[in-house]
Order: sequence, then structure tokens, then C-alpha cells
Amino acid sequence: MSTKQNISRSHFLRNGLRTFVDYTADAISNTISDTVDKAVIPLHRPPGAVDELSFLLQCTKCDKCITACPHDSLKRADVKYGAAVGTPMIEPSETPCYLCDDYPCIAACPEKALLSDTTINMGTAHLI
Repeated sequence: MSTKQNISRSHFLRNGLRTFVDYTADAISNTISDTVDKAVIPLHRPPGAVDELSFLLQCTKCDKCITACPHDSLKRADVKYGAAVGTPMIEPSETPCYLCDDYPCIAACPEKALLSDTTINMGTAHLI
């Protein structure tokens, strides 16, 4: 036995609009979350690097620090690092930074994204 349920036009439009807004908000939220997650992947930066956000804003991806590194420890970040793509990074498992006495990478940086007067911090160990 089927019964018909009368739904008013305003009720139909209100529910339809609510469903559309919820779906759109979820899609936008997921996109923003994915973008932020890609942007904040922790990277090992060259010695003397300013904080990550400032580094991303100041680094022009000129590769002068990469060229200046005598140990080829610096390489460009690839697309899996999101917003950091093209910026210099260190892959410690491949070629670690040897912290040269004269820091040629810092001297080569024209944009002051690498500063010699900052405390050199090459990472933080997390024990599980």
C-alpha cells in the first residue's frame, strides 16, 4: 500500500538548497584541507633558514644556494611537497648537510631567506 506524501514547493526548495550548500561546503573544506596538508609537510631546509612561511614567501627559487653547496646536499623540492615545490631542501637519508664552516649556501642567498645570524636548527627528533 503506497501513500503519497505532499511536499510543498518551499519545503522542497529549502531542503534542496540546504543539501547543495552542505555538499559545496564539504567539498571546499576538503580542498582547503588537502592544500594546507601539502603545504605544511615538514622539510629539512638549508642551514639558517627563516621560519617556513617566511621562507616560502622570500625564496625566489633561484637555485644559488643549491649551486653553492659543495656536498650537493641541497636539492629542489618536487611536486609532492605542494606549495614548497622548487624550493631548496635537504634529504638527510640521501645526502645530509655537513654544516660547512663558512656556510656557502647562506652567503649565496640574495633574498635573505637564509640568515647566518640565526640559530642553526637542522631538525627535531621525536621519540615514539
